[in-house]
Amino acid sequence: MKYWFIDKDNKEYVAAVGYKPLDRNEVYDLMSKEQTVTYVNDIYSKYTVEYNNQFDLKVCTKDQVKISKGHRFVTESYDQHQKKKLTELEFDGEKACEEEEFIIYENDGIYYVKFNCGCSFRDFKDVQTIKKAQKWIENKFKENGQGNSEHVSYFCYGGEREQFWFKAVDVSGFYENAFPIFVDDFVKNLEIDCDFYKNDVNYIEDIYE
Repeated sequence: MKYWFIDKDNKEYVAAVGYKPLDRNEVYDLMSKEQTVTYVNDIYSKYTVEYNNQFDLKVCTKDQVKISKGHRFVTESYDQHQKKKLTELEFDGEKACEEEEFIIYENDGIYYVKFNCGCSFRDFKDVQTIKKAQKWIENKFKENGQGNSEHVSYFCYGGEREQFWFKAVDVSGFYENAFPIFVDDFVKNLEIDCDFYKNDVNYIEDIYE
Protein backbone atom coordinates (compact mmCIF):
# COMPACT_ATOMS: atom_id res chain seq x y z
CA MET A 1 0.00 0.00 0.00
CA LYS A 2 1.37 3.45 -0.92
CA TYR A 3 0.38 6.98 0.11
CA TRP A 4 1.11 10.09 -1.96
CA PHE A 5 1.89 13.59 -0.70
CA ILE A 6 3.48 16.83 -1.96
CA ASP A 7 6.04 18.78 0.08
CA LYS A 8 6.54 22.56 0.32
CA ASP A 9 8.77 22.56 -2.79
CA ASN A 10 5.95 20.98 -4.80
CA LYS A 11 7.81 17.66 -5.13
CA GLU A 12 5.62 14.60 -5.15
CA TYR A 13 6.53 11.73 -2.80
CA VAL A 14 5.19 8.32 -1.94
CA ALA A 15 5.31 6.50 1.40
CA ALA A 16 5.20 2.70 1.22
CA VAL A 17 3.76 0.57 4.01
CA GLY A 18 5.88 -2.42 5.02
CA TYR A 19 5.46 -5.36 7.39
CA LYS A 20 7.13 -6.48 10.57
CA PRO A 21 8.90 -9.87 10.78
CA LEU A 22 6.96 -12.97 11.71
CA ASP A 23 6.93 -14.08 15.30
CA ARG A 24 9.64 -16.70 15.97
CA ASN A 25 7.23 -19.06 17.74
CA GLU A 26 4.70 -18.85 14.90
CA VAL A 27 7.26 -20.00 12.36
CA TYR A 28 8.67 -22.64 14.70
CA ASP A 29 5.17 -24.13 15.19
CA LEU A 30 4.61 -24.04 11.44
CA MET A 31 7.87 -25.74 10.53
CA SER A 32 7.64 -28.39 13.24
CA LYS A 33 4.30 -29.73 12.01
CA GLU A 34 4.53 -33.01 10.17
CA GLN A 35 3.96 -32.53 6.45
CA THR A 36 2.80 -35.09 3.91
CA VAL A 37 4.50 -34.83 0.54
CA THR A 38 2.33 -35.78 -2.43
CA TYR A 39 2.41 -35.31 -6.17
CA VAL A 40 -0.15 -32.51 -5.91
CA ASN A 41 1.52 -29.55 -7.60
CA ASP A 42 0.49 -26.83 -5.18
CA ILE A 43 3.83 -25.85 -3.72
CA TYR A 44 2.49 -23.10 -1.50
CA SER A 45 -0.68 -24.43 0.15
CA LYS A 46 0.97 -25.93 3.25
CA TYR A 47 2.41 -22.68 4.50
CA THR A 48 -0.17 -20.04 5.36
CA VAL A 49 0.84 -17.73 8.17
CA GLU A 50 -1.10 -14.67 9.26
CA TYR A 51 1.08 -11.72 10.16
CA ASN A 52 0.28 -8.29 11.53
CA ASN A 53 0.66 -5.05 9.61
CA GLN A 54 3.00 -2.41 10.94
CA PHE A 55 3.52 1.02 9.41
CA ASP A 56 7.07 1.37 8.16
CA LEU A 57 7.27 4.43 5.92
CA LYS A 58 9.93 4.65 3.26
CA VAL A 59 9.87 7.93 1.36
CA CYS A 60 11.00 8.28 -2.24
CA THR A 61 10.10 10.34 -5.28
CA LYS A 62 7.29 9.25 -7.56
CA ASP A 63 9.58 8.40 -10.47
CA GLN A 64 11.44 5.89 -8.29
CA VAL A 65 8.36 3.75 -7.66
CA LYS A 66 6.33 1.39 -9.80
CA ILE A 67 2.67 1.59 -8.83
CA SER A 68 1.12 -1.82 -8.28
CA LYS A 69 -2.46 -2.15 -9.49
CA GLY A 70 -2.78 -5.56 -7.90
CA HIS A 71 -1.72 -9.14 -8.45
CA ARG A 72 -2.63 -12.03 -10.68
CA PHE A 73 -2.25 -15.77 -10.36
CA VAL A 74 -0.06 -17.29 -13.08
CA THR A 75 0.29 -20.93 -14.07
CA GLU A 76 3.55 -21.39 -15.95
CA SER A 77 4.48 -24.43 -18.03
CA TYR A 78 8.03 -25.76 -18.21
CA ASP A 79 8.30 -24.70 -21.88
CA GLN A 80 7.23 -21.15 -21.03
CA HIS A 81 9.86 -21.04 -18.31
CA GLN A 82 12.62 -22.29 -20.63
CA LYS A 83 11.97 -19.46 -23.10
CA LYS A 84 12.91 -16.87 -20.49
CA LYS A 85 16.49 -15.60 -20.24
CA LEU A 86 18.48 -17.22 -17.42
CA THR A 87 19.89 -14.58 -15.08
CA GLU A 88 22.56 -14.93 -12.42
CA LEU A 89 22.06 -13.05 -9.17
CA GLU A 90 24.85 -11.18 -7.41
CA PHE A 91 24.86 -11.24 -3.60
CA ASP A 92 26.29 -8.69 -1.21
CA GLY A 93 28.36 -9.86 1.73
CA GLU A 94 31.46 -11.92 2.32
CA LYS A 95 32.13 -15.40 0.98
CA ALA A 96 31.63 -17.70 3.96
CA CYS A 97 32.15 -20.96 2.06
CA GLU A 98 33.30 -21.79 -1.45
CA GLU A 99 32.94 -25.26 -2.95
CA GLU A 100 33.07 -26.52 -6.52
CA GLU A 101 29.28 -26.80 -6.62
CA PHE A 102 28.26 -23.66 -4.73
CA ILE A 103 29.31 -20.47 -2.95
CA ILE A 104 27.76 -19.31 0.33
CA TYR A 105 27.67 -15.60 1.12
CA GLU A 106 26.96 -14.15 4.57
CA ASN A 107 25.37 -10.74 5.11
CA ASP A 108 24.05 -9.64 8.54
CA GLY A 109 23.45 -13.21 9.66
CA ILE A 110 21.66 -14.24 6.45
CA TYR A 111 23.29 -16.92 4.29
CA TYR A 112 22.83 -16.94 0.51
CA VAL A 113 23.68 -20.18 -1.32
CA LYS A 114 24.49 -19.67 -5.00
CA PHE A 115 24.81 -22.87 -7.03
CA ASN A 116 27.24 -23.17 -9.95
CA CYS A 117 24.71 -25.10 -12.00
CA GLY A 118 23.77 -22.96 -14.99
CA CYS A 119 20.08 -23.71 -14.52
CA SER A 120 17.03 -22.59 -12.56
CA PHE A 121 15.29 -24.56 -9.82
CA ARG A 122 13.06 -26.20 -12.44
CA ASP A 123 16.04 -28.10 -13.89
CA PHE A 124 18.07 -28.59 -10.72
CA LYS A 125 18.25 -32.23 -9.58
CA ASP A 126 21.39 -32.53 -7.44
CA VAL A 127 19.82 -33.29 -4.07
CA GLN A 128 23.12 -34.31 -2.47
CA THR A 129 24.67 -30.92 -3.22
CA ILE A 130 21.70 -29.17 -1.58
CA LYS A 131 22.10 -31.39 1.49
CA LYS A 132 25.82 -30.59 1.58
CA ALA A 133 25.07 -26.85 1.62
CA GLN A 134 22.31 -27.35 4.18
CA LYS A 135 24.70 -29.25 6.45
CA TRP A 136 27.23 -26.42 6.32
CA ILE A 137 24.50 -23.91 7.23
CA GLU A 138 23.20 -26.14 10.03
CA ASN A 139 26.68 -26.32 11.56
CA LYS A 140 27.13 -22.56 11.25
CA PHE A 141 23.85 -21.85 13.07
CA LYS A 142 24.86 -24.32 15.78
CA GLU A 143 28.15 -22.46 16.19
CA ASN A 144 26.07 -19.35 16.77
CA GLY A 145 24.11 -21.10 19.52
CA GLN A 146 21.01 -21.80 17.41
CA GLY A 147 19.38 -25.17 16.92
CA ASN A 148 18.02 -26.71 13.75
CA SER A 149 14.48 -25.50 14.41
CA GLU A 150 15.50 -21.84 14.71
CA HIS A 151 16.44 -21.22 11.09
CA VAL A 152 14.74 -21.81 7.77
CA SER A 153 16.07 -22.24 4.21
CA TYR A 154 13.93 -21.19 1.28
CA PHE A 155 13.73 -19.33 -2.02
CA CYS A 156 10.93 -17.43 -3.72
CA TYR A 157 9.65 -17.72 -7.27
CA GLY A 158 7.88 -14.82 -8.93
CA GLY A 159 8.32 -15.79 -12.58
CA GLU A 160 11.98 -14.85 -13.12
CA ARG A 161 14.27 -17.57 -14.49
CA GLU A 162 17.22 -17.27 -12.13
CA GLN A 163 20.20 -19.56 -11.61
CA PHE A 164 19.26 -21.73 -8.63
CA TRP A 165 19.90 -20.24 -5.20
CA PHE A 166 18.35 -20.18 -1.77
CA LYS A 167 18.83 -18.32 1.48
CA ALA A 168 18.86 -19.33 5.14
CA VAL A 169 17.68 -16.99 7.90
CA ASP A 170 16.88 -17.06 11.59
CA VAL A 171 13.11 -17.52 11.81
CA SER A 172 12.74 -14.20 13.63
CA GLY A 173 13.87 -12.50 10.42
CA PHE A 174 11.77 -14.57 8.03
CA TYR A 175 9.31 -12.46 6.08
CA GLU A 176 8.60 -12.22 2.37
CA ASN A 177 6.08 -10.55 0.09
CA ALA A 178 6.33 -13.53 -2.28
CA PHE A 179 5.40 -17.14 -1.59
CA PRO A 180 8.40 -19.11 -0.27
CA ILE A 181 9.44 -22.54 -1.52
CA PHE A 182 11.04 -24.27 1.45
CA VAL A 183 14.23 -26.16 0.63
CA ASP A 184 13.21 -29.20 2.71
CA ASP A 185 10.05 -29.52 0.60
CA PHE A 186 12.01 -28.89 -2.59
CA VAL A 187 14.33 -31.79 -1.74
CA LYS A 188 11.46 -34.13 -0.79
CA ASN A 189 9.68 -33.44 -4.08
CA LEU A 190 12.86 -34.15 -6.09
CA GLU A 191 13.40 -37.39 -4.17
CA ILE A 192 9.89 -38.48 -5.13
CA ASP A 193 10.23 -37.38 -8.76
CA CYS A 194 13.40 -35.75 -10.13
CA ASP A 195 11.27 -34.06 -12.84
CA PHE A 196 8.67 -32.75 -10.37
CA TYR A 197 9.33 -29.09 -11.19
CA LYS A 198 8.94 -29.69 -14.90
CA ASN A 199 5.22 -29.81 -14.17
CA ASP A 200 3.23 -26.59 -14.26
CA VAL A 201 4.22 -24.19 -11.47
CA ASN A 202 2.04 -21.49 -9.95
CA TYR A 203 3.18 -18.06 -8.84
CA ILE A 204 1.83 -14.60 -8.05
CA GLU A 205 2.71 -11.73 -10.39
CA ASP A 206 2.45 -7.99 -9.70
CA ILE A 207 0.45 -5.89 -12.15
CA TYR A 208 1.94 -2.41 -12.59
CA GLU A 209 0.60 0.76 -14.16
